[in-house]
Order: sequence, then structure tokens, then C-alpha cells
Amino acid sequence: MNRVWVLKSAIGLLLLLYPVFIYFGLKEYSPGLLATVIFAMAAIRWAVSRNDGPLKAYGPYLVMAPALVVGATFITDSNLGLFLYPALVNLVFFVFFSISLFYPPTVVEQLARWRQPDFPSEAISYTTKVTKVWCLFFVINGALSLLSLQLSEEWWLLYNGLIAYLFMGGLFAVEYLVRLRVMSRLYG
Repeated sequence: MNRVWVLKSAIGLLLLLYPVFIYFGLKEYSPGLLATVIFAMAAIRWAVSRNDGPLKAYGPYLVMAPALVVGATFITDSNLGLFLYPALVNLVFFVFFSISLFYPPTVVEQLARWRQPDFPSEAISYTTKVTKVWCLFFVINGALSLLSLQLSEEWWLLYNGLIAYLFMGGLFAVEYLVRLRVMSRLYG
């Protein structure tokens, strides 16, 4: 098995479990240590996968959210930056997806062309609509992440560690079903 793949997968899983890691980690460790670990994991994951996939040019920018977390944690000397991370990730993705609407191809089109190089030009309007839906999702999801933090750390954990993933999975599922209809119409 490829060591790089194992490393990327392990770090990806840890970043996916970020809310659980932070919620329970803060009971034992300092915010600064946890912020540094998160930044290191994100930087290592970017370093080992910077030449992968259609969005490789965005890689350095995806380390921005962890860098902001580290900065906010050390500047405020509190755990606030750690709790803001999910909202910051949504903000970063919103920025990338929305910029791609004004400077095509959109992020969704780039992903589609990576998987299907003979991408039909008729599908571009569909990928633009999907990009807009994801922009709306990132705004709503980021706002709900912030709202959950206002309620309590437990609500923050529940929303960011479970509910947000269920919403995202639901959006992926609905988009996939719609895509099947659109592609069958395009390809007859």
C-alpha cells in the first residue's frame, strides 16, 4: 500500500473528526498545541497532495483556514479560533466557489472535467447552477456553525461533528440524482 495514500487518508480522517478532536482535546491540552497540530496536519496533507486532482492550484489557499485558526488562537490566547475553524472552512470554500462563478470554469466544472474529459458544453450551465447551490450551502452551513457555538460547546460539537455532515451528504445525494437526470437528457 502506498505510504503517501495512507498518510493523506489518516490526516483526512483526523481533519474530518476535527470537532471531536477539538472538543475532547481541549479537556486535556492547550488551545495553542491543538491549533498547531491542526495546522501541521493541514500543511502536511497539502504538501503530499499538492499535485493531485483538478483543484491543485487551490491547495495553498486551503491551508488558510488552519493558519487563521493558529493566528486567532495565539492572538486571543483562547480556544475561540479552534471553534471558528468550521465556519472559516465554509468561508474559504464559499470564496473559491463564488470567485469561479466570475472567472470560469467553475469549481464544479473543473471537477466534472477531471472525471469526464469529454465534458459536453451543454453541461456548463448545469455546473454553474450547482456551483451557486454550493455557495449558498457554504453560507448557510457557516452561519449555522457560528450559531451552534453561541448555544454551547456541546451544540457546536453536535452540529459540526454530525449535523453539518448529514446536510452535506444530503446535498451530495440530491445533486447526484439530479445529475443523473441531466446527463441522461444530454446523452440521450
